[in-house]
Formats: sequence, structure tokens, C-alpha cells
Amino acid sequence: MVRAAAKNFQDVMIVVDPKDYPRVLEVLDSNGNDTAAFRFSLAQKAFAHTAAYDTTIATALEVVDTDGGTLSRKPLTLNGITPDHLLVRAAKIHDLRYGENPHQPAAFYAEGEWGFGTAQVLQGKALSFTNLLDLDAAARLALEFTDPTAVVVKHTNPCGVATASSLAKAYVKAREIDPLSAFGGIVGLNRTLDVDTALAIVETFIECVVTPKVDDDAREVLSAKKNLRLVVADFASESESNRKDVRPIMGGWLVQDRARVAEADTVWSDGLEVSAGRVLRVVTRRQPTDEEWVHCVLHGAYAHTLSPTPLFFLMRTESRPWVLDR
Repeated sequence: MVRAAAKNFQDVMIVVDPKDYPRVLEVLDSNGNDTAAFRFSLAQKAFAHTAAYDTTIATALEVVDTDGGTLSRKPLTLNGITPDHLLVRAAKIHDLRYGENPHQPAAFYAEGEWGFGTAQVLQGKALSFTNLLDLDAAARLALEFTDPTAVVVKHTNPCGVATASSLAKAYVKAREIDPLSAFGGIVGLNRTLDVDTALAIVETFIECVVTPKVDDDAREVLSAKKNLRLVVADFASESESNRKDVRPIMGGWLVQDRARVAEADTVWSDGLEVSAGRVLRVVTRRQPTDEEWVHCVLHGAYAHTLSPTPLFFLMRTESRPWVLDR
């Protein structure tokens, strides 16, 4: 019915988005004094809506197993599930000022009400293309941990990561690992930004902060830094597609399971089965100490966020990357 109405947009207004209700009511109140352009825009939304609906169904059916004469979800394997078709459904949230360079048009598209699709910029200028890349890198690493964790990112690579008994302590430790790189950097936090953390943040120049929530007192402290961009986003749930890492190449797309340390909150030990077919093994004669196991957990979460063959040092749950001259 929606598609049929959209095909006849010259005589029909098809409404699938509640945001269009006020405009439609205005048209109805004016005795149907609408325009062809408005009806056409409604038809465009309608076709996009039905396409998204079909994509959702097709995506769900990709992981249905019919073996045995019944319908069930395909079992996850060591390599995960790679669908036969790559289907993407995303809506444009807003245009960006430009891409990586001023001559590159850019926009942000969201898959749904999760992550940066829910992002609110509570203060500061609108986010740029590179801002969003850095914020995503910072948030991904910070959210690997349940203990208070702070991440400082520069050009999508962490220049400081730390966990501590409080978020403020974690942030100060992360910043002091490499203060020079942290200046003007991007900060990612894995819990509510409180006033103590805010006071530490305003001590130096930070460009953006992303956090799941922020206290009112913390917002007041941060408001003194007019150019600081404060971003709040909902990371409580994760979409299925976000578990995949998708990259375009000429003539196609590469898809792989996203690297994550699902065992980051587990006490590690020799022989621990972290997932189906994956067992931790100590190949040295000496077993790691309890503190060294903690370092290994941080190492695993940290390493997969860096470019290939990273070189960095870990000590006391803090880390700092070093440039490797090749």
C-alpha cells in the first residue's frame, strides 16, 4: 500500500515519518493547498522506508538455518557468520562542513538509535568528519572496560589509556602518559562524566569529549571552555551490523568480524577458554604474575585499535604507543 501510494504521489500524500505530521496538518488545514514538490518528497521517504523494511527482513533471513526442516538461527562459528549479501540501511542525520579536506563533501549516516546515531553535541561547534573518526576510536577503546577508563586519541590512534579507581584519576593518568600529544586531543570515557573529571579536563586544551552521560555540575565546569565539544551518546546496546568491520576497496567491500576483546573483564589464566576454539596458552616457562595478567588484558584491548605492527609499552595498567621507524 505504501509503495502504491508513493507511485501516485501526484494525487496522494503518503506519510511514513511522524516528523512530517505538522506539515501535513498545515496542508490539510489550508484545504489541500500543497505542492508537487512536497508530495514528491513524501514519496521519496516512502520508497526509502519500504526499502529499509525489505533490507531488515533480508538481513534477518541471511542468518536463518533451514537444516532439519525447521527455521533457526545459524550457529556462530570461530569465523562468525558472513552473509551472502551485504545489505546496508542508514539514514542521513546531517551534512558535515566537509570531509577530510575542504573540497570533499561529507555527511553522517546512522543505522539506528544507537551509538553516534544518538549523539548530542551539548556545547561547542558542530562535529567534523575527522572529529567523528577520532571520537569513534576513543569511545571504542574506552568501552572495552568496565572499570573507570579514559582514553586520549590523536589522529585516530590512542596516545594515552588508563584505568583507575575513579574516572578523574584515570583521565589524569591517560593524559600524563604523553602530555604533548594529548594537547588538543580527543577524550573518550566509559562512564558518567563527573565534576572531578571535568575539572581535570579543563586544565589543558582538549578538543572533544565523548561520554555516555554527564552530570549537571560537570557541564557547568566544562561550559567555561567555549570551544570544547561535549558529546553524549548512548552506547548501552549494540547493533548487529556494528559487529562487522566493513571497508570499501575498488570494485567491492571487505567484511570481517570486528576485533574486540570479549574477555577483557575476565580474570586471565593459562588454559582459559575465551570463546569457542580459542584458548589462552602461556608458552614461556614462567607463568605471568597477577599484575602481568592485568597488563595482558589491557594489551589485548589496546593493540587491536592501533595500525598493524604497533610497538608500545605497558606498565601499571597504563600504556603509551611509540612510533616504529620502518
